[in-house]
Amino acid sequence: MPEEQRLYVQWRNANEGTKYPFSARATLTNGTVSIAPEVFIDARLYPPLGAASLHLSRITKTDTELTIAVSDSISGELASSLVLISDIQTYSLELLELRDVYGRPAGVFVTSPEGLGLLTALPIGTHEFTVNDTEFTAAVVTPSPQTGLRSFVVDGETQYDEVWLVGGLGVVLEHEVGALHGDDIVTINVVGEPLSKRTICKDEAVGFTTPTFVKGITVDGVFIPPDEFGDLKVSVCAMDVDDTVLRVIPSANGVTFAAVGGRVG
Repeated sequence: MPEEQRLYVQWRNANEGTKYPFSARATLTNGTVSIAPEVFIDARLYPPLGAASLHLSRITKTDTELTIAVSDSISGELASSLVLISDIQTYSLELLELRDVYGRPAGVFVTSPEGLGLLTALPIGTHEFTVNDTEFTAAVVTPSPQTGLRSFVVDGETQYDEVWLVGGLGVVLEHEVGALHGDDIVTINVVGEPLSKRTICKDEAVGFTTPTFVKGITVDGVFIPPDEFGDLKVSVCAMDVDDTVLRVIPSANGVTFAAVGGRVG
């Protein structure tokens, strides 16, 4: 990008000669290799679960790549950015994106082909730095909320980054894409299973007896089904009479027909 097209050139020039975006107390050396202040022009860092003392913790150089990693004082390495050395002379590398181990955005570095070119002078290998060497200034660090599902840990040891979610008995899973950020959203609906006992015991020899439900009434050889609401009306007189002796009483095992009242005379 030509110099005259860059925004806030005066601001960048004002920070020349300082350690920004590193802290003023950062040494920028691990005693073996050093990071020139002009490598990074600016930064915005927001790794998920990032805590205090965010710093550039590692630069790994191979014949073809540079990896720049960021860590904190609690969780260790949180995010990194990969640079292909063959692409350093392209202006697309002026903005380096940081991603955490799950591929989520974690920040950006503002640099230049000239600045990255200084890193290519480092010896091949992994060069580690402590918080005293390369701590970032607080102005470029944005705290991130301690939320979000990252992985599943089984028995406190085995970590699974990719898992299958399967709805079990009475559980329905729904998947949708968030309207704001386009994230995958899985909703777990616990709807229950009305026939759970039957389902659990269907292959057992004992434990469940299939209930028998009243499907209708046969009167004088004529089958009378229930109405559209599943109701069966039984009476011994007109429906508008409320003093009939017949009672139909629901019970735990079905329906009880009984007569009430005493003898007269």
